Amino acid sequence: MKRQQNIKCDWLQIACKGNPVFNDSYQYKDENKRTKHFLKLIDCYNGIIKIATFEFQPSSKIIAPDICIIKFDNALLYQCNIYEFALRFINEHNLIFNNITRIDFCVDFNRMYNNLNPQCFIRRVVKNKLLSNMRSLCTLKGRQNHRFNWEYLRYGSHKTLVSSYLYNKSKEMKDCIFKPYIYKSWQDEDLNLNVPVWRLEFTVRPSRFNFMPYSDVNTSWDDYKEYLRKFAKTEKKNPKNYKIYCDTNNLTQCGQYSFDLNFLLDEKNVNAIFQTLLDNYFCFKTNTYIKNKTEMPDFQIFRHYCDAGTFIIHEGEEESNRSDKIFLKRLNLLEIESQDKDDDLREAIKFAKLYFSESRGFTENYNRKIENTV
Repeated sequence: MKRQQNIKCDWLQIACKGNPVFNDSYQYKDENKRTKHFLKLIDCYNGIIKIATFEFQPSSKIIAPDICIIKFDNALLYQCNIYEFALRFINEHNLIFNNITRIDFCVDFNRMYNNLNPQCFIRRVVKNKLLSNMRSLCTLKGRQNHRFNWEYLRYGSHKTLVSSYLYNKSKEMKDCIFKPYIYKSWQDEDLNLNVPVWRLEFTVRPSRFNFMPYSDVNTSWDDYKEYLRKFAKTEKKNPKNYKIYCDTNNLTQCGQYSFDLNFLLDEKNVNAIFQTLLDNYFCFKTNTYIKNKTEMPDFQIFRHYCDAGTFIIHEGEEESNRSDKIFLKRLNLLEIESQDKDDDLREAIKFAKLYFSESRGFTENYNRKIENTV
């Protein structure tokens, strides 16, 4: 890769508080459909150009009644400063920003660092010449000709906070949907369109991410790690949940920073986030066949997107799922059945129910709903 490619946003979905107030600046189309979690689905247009989709009026009591989800159209993400536009769009509809529920960052390129073909990179991973630092589900796809050609490498799943993808974007656009605005972005970046264009993409669900800066040059790294351990103990979190990443901001004190649209307005922050994702969720070692993998040399994929400095990402509690809700209901049933039993048993069940509810992020409203239905 001859020069650093632009970091683009390929998916932006946010949660807001309030019911949208529609105005004359846009046109709206009620789809007369419902989604898995919401009763109303309305598309927003500016003339014939689709801007976004609103989802509101939750069908479940688990979700706060004033939550509205906005997903911006994919084409719009390539045609304007999407973070600045999103803030203005929210204000125009009398909504209050709550959090980002999903955002995808990506870069497009023909070759990786040192002119490496991405297909050769995947082949090295398959042959264990490059060892991944991640421990997660891995998916590989390709096609068989006179030899097997790899076209897709993915780490993570739809349930993980971060998923990383390396794939042949030219082939995807040829086989699925051709998107002229993406093709134009390639022309603007002077990519060679006569050979495959590849994409490295990160899907991030950052609603449970916080940022804590480490910027005091007078504080040793060992002292700062001790600070992290104390913070983790105070917040009842596992210190293993903390990830390190680079940042260029000159912050002078330790504090938490939300992953929000204002944070993304600064291109330096976007670069820092992408470097973080690269360093933690798509990082590899050159296999030198020694026993300790940590002592193997790092394999550089791209030029660095930001200078030295440090930040950490704090990952929040594990998200609840259907099996968690079933388990909580059974705990409630067990608590009812144990009313005539030993007091210590009832207290143990009550404590287990409280701990499980907090660890899975269940709201007080949902807990009351469970108790009223069992």
